[in-house]
Amino acid sequence: TQARLQEYNQTLETLVAAKTADLRATNTQLQSVIHNATDGIVTVNAALTTTSVNPAAAKWFQEATRASLMPEEAIQ
Repeated sequence: TQARLQEYNQTLETLVAAKTADLRATNTQLQSVIHNATDGIVTVNAALTTTSVNPAAAKWFQEATRASLMPEEAIQ
């Protein structure tokens, strides 16, 4: 009946909303861990294209770039 269909729909909407909230909380927690990690974290996609770097990895890349632009005498 129409009433049962509406009841199922409401139940499904409630479950989806709860799961979405759980996923958002998990994503927030994961992003915090990645952002605050002292180790560099780089993510890539299937084509091996960099999709994200955390601040520690960004700092490492900046230092590596800076070192590659310096004259060799300045590095030693």
